[in-house]
Amino acid sequence: MIEIFSFDKREILEISIAVFVLTIIFSFEGLYFNSNLLGISFLAVITAFLLHELAHKFSAIKLGYHARFRLYIPSTLLSLILVFTGVKVAAPDFPKPLIEQLKVGGIILAIIGYHDQYLVKGIKKSEKEIERKVVLPVVFLPLKGKYGWDS
Repeated sequence: MIEIFSFDKREILEISIAVFVLTIIFSFEGLYFNSNLLGISFLAVITAFLLHELAHKFSAIKLGYHARFRLYIPSTLLSLILVFTGVKVAAPDFPKPLIEQLKVGGIILAIIGYHDQYLVKGIKKSEKEIERKVVLPVVFLPLKGKYGWDS
């Protein structure tokens, strides 16, 4: 069998998990799951993500390299967590309207930074103080506009 069509069981399982997770994530409207979006989300994931990942594999193999898709669990879990926060981009800091809504003692997670980006946990200590703790480095699109960077 030609290696380009060779997939091991782990690779098939991890690709399937990635397709499932992305389909669920793209079926959210804001913070709410919309089952009506499952079909179109699945189609989008298959045509964009899966074909993209397979192109990596096929190109690498054509150039003589060994290639396998591997699911990165920390990023997968982070994506699932972030779907419930409404934060999908990296901001310069916690957006002011989100901090204003937060009660003292409340916790907020956000992606902070432009070139160096981090998942940051914030705890509102008082009306004017947010304690920040870096959870892990990440890569997201920079937020542009009123609460982000200038275009």
